[in-house]
Amino acid sequence: MDLQYQQSKADPCVFIKRAGGHLIVLGLYVHATMCCVDGGAMTTWLQDKKYLSSKYELSDLGPISTILNVVVTRDRSAGTITLSQQPYILSMAQRFLPGVGINNVKPVYLPMGPALVTAGPTATDVPLTPQQHQLYRSIVGALAYAAGLTRPDMSFAVGTLSRYLAAPLSCHLTAAYGWSDMLLLLNITTWSSVVTTCL
Repeated sequence: MDLQYQQSKADPCVFIKRAGGHLIVLGLYVHATMCCVDGGAMTTWLQDKKYLSSKYELSDLGPISTILNVVVTRDRSAGTITLSQQPYILSMAQRFLPGVGINNVKPVYLPMGPALVTAGPTATDVPLTPQQHQLYRSIVGALAYAAGLTRPDMSFAVGTLSRYLAAPLSCHLTAAYGWSDMLLLLNITTWSSVVTTCL
């Protein structure tokens, strides 16, 4: 049986079906699947879901609440969907700032201090040890995930840090960690009281 879903040209994990002028969108991501159904296509979707359940083991978890570390909140009366990575961001803070405590982190309102971009390394900046290099890559990767999904305000700073992934110096690790005047990026991320994007 051909269900007539078309693979999206923009994202190979997204499949779209038009049914009688209505829309069904499936997002397939490894172990998580999200389905968005226009109300007029609900009968078609229920038939498709029944067919898929006969071929594959599926679990219907009801309305979406979390996918890929993103909390999804829908307010039907306001017509909004809010995406938040606050739990993910707090887990980053606990992972990369152990023992500091969320209440001891100071908020910063600039996404990046100018020193990292304009001043460059100084004579006191040294190459990182292999362990520090791994830590740097972990911090930048975690920040890139947040920036790419719900925190576009961090994109420039994360992109700048990413330039040094191959051979970071101590100033870059300091910038990523947020214990200098150059960049308190983790601190900004932790202290964002509302870490959401409204659609």
